[in-house]
Amino acid sequence: SGLLSKAPVLSFTDSAGKDMFPILATRPSSVSYEGYLFPDTYRVYKDSELSDVLKKVFSLHRQNIKTYKYSNMNIEKTKAQMKKGVLEMVILSIISKKEAYASDIIQDLKDAKLLVVEGTLYPLLTRLKNEGLLDYRWEESKSGPPRKYYTISEIGLKTVGQLTEGWDEMVYSINQLIK
Repeated sequence: SGLLSKAPVLSFTDSAGKDMFPILATRPSSVSYEGYLFPDTYRVYKDSELSDVLKKVFSLHRQNIKTYKYSNMNIEKTKAQMKKGVLEMVILSIISKKEAYASDIIQDLKDAKLLVVEGTLYPLLTRLKNEGLLDYRWEESKSGPPRKYYTISEIGLKTVGQLTEGWDEMVYSINQLIK
C-alpha cells in the first residue's frame, strides 16, 4: 500500500528524530507523539524517506500552533488574569508621567504590547477617579465632543509608588522561584 506503519515512525522519533527535530524534545512524556503532532493526514510520495515525512509534519505543526497546550490549563486566560492584576498600576504609572486622554493611554498600552479595549479602560479610570487616585479636566475638541484628560492626584502618586515597590518585590521573588 505504500503507507508507513506506526512502529518505525515511533522508533525514529524516540531515537534519531530528537536530534534531527528539536521540537520532539519539548513533548511532555505524558502526551503521545500522535496527539502532540496532530493526527492529521499528510500526502506524501510512495518513495518518501521517513525524515521527509517528518519534516512535512513538523513544518505544518509549527504553522498551525502558536501556543502549545499540554494540560487543561487555559494559558491565554491565565495571562489575561495576570495582566488584569497589574493594569491599575500601569495606568496610574502612565498618568503619573503626563496628563493623558483615554486614547493616549490605550496607545501607550498597545505600544507596550498590553492590548486593552476601551470597554476595559473606561470603568477602570472611573473607579480610580472615584477612589481619589485620579483627577480630570474637560477640554473642547476641534474634532468632536469635549475630551476628558486625566492627571494623577497626590494620593495616586503615593499609591503608584507603593504598587511599583510591591511589583518590584514580587518580580524579584518570582524570578527567584522560576529561574
